[in-house]
Order: sequence, then C-alpha cells, then structure tokens
Amino acid sequence: MVKLSGVPSLFIKIPSLFFFSIAYVTHPPIPSERVPPPQSIRLIAVGDIMLSRGVGKQINRHNDVTYPFHYSADILKSADITFGNLECAITPGNQTHYSGLRFRADPKAVAGLTYAGFDILSLANNHSPNFGQLGLIDTFSYLNKAGIAYVGAGKNKRNAHRST
Repeated sequence: MVKLSGVPSLFIKIPSLFFFSIAYVTHPPIPSERVPPPQSIRLIAVGDIMLSRGVGKQINRHNDVTYPFHYSADILKSADITFGNLECAITPGNQTHYSGLRFRADPKAVAGLTYAGFDILSLANNHSPNFGQLGLIDTFSYLNKAGIAYVGAGKNKRNAHRST
C-alpha cells in the first residue's frame, strides 16, 4: 500500500508484481452423493484501459464513447465477470495534453465501460490519482452511478482494502 503524496486521506493499494502467495486448505472427502455438480464462471480480465490521450481524442472525433470497444464488446460481455485496470481518473475538466503523463477521461466515457460489459475495475495503479483527491472521488462516484465495482483505492485505508 502506498500513501498518496499530498493526499493524506486517500490510499491506493498496489499489488506486488513478484510475490505470490498460495494457500491450500484440506478437508475430509465429501461423499460423492453430496457433491454438487461443478459450476463454472467465465472471467475475462484485461490490462490497462486508457480512455485519455489518443483514445479520448478518437472518442471525441467519432462522438462515440463506445468507439474503443466496438471490436471487443461482444467478447467482453460474454463473461460472467469482466475485470480491467482503469488507467486514468474519470473527472470533468479540460482536454489533457497528449504529451503529459496525467490521464483523465471525460465522465461520459463511463458509458463506454458499461457498454463493453465491465463489472469491476482496478484503480490500483499510478494514474488513478493523477487528478488528486477530487479526481479519485469523482472516479468512485461515476463508477458507482454506472454500477461498476472497483478495487484498489478508496476514501480511506479500510475502503481501499475492502473486498468486492
């Protein structure tokens, strides 16, 4: 966990890239007549979702928040759970400069995430706090309104570490 510089009341949880912990729990065998049929859940997980800079420019050019997902939405929606890493804050403001490394998506872009079928997004990355406390709180609010769960950041340490 990293405490955000200059943002004393917000925390972001950054997952370890090189440490994996596996726990095995054993229990006595269950009689076969009591074993429920196997259930499967289809999970699709994607990496960075960038809705700023060049992608934001294309969304505006086409006047279509679903534009970045036209070729992937059917696949993404086919999962029971679709997870991704949102690599930008969702907060109103001026167009960001394309040469900088501060990423901000227009709040209307959330409709594209909904269209694509995202159920849960990770905010545990270096760009979620690009627009400070207000940018993070806006991001939480827009995702909540859209019914998209998020993990890895919160208004306090407890929220940042909550399960979803």
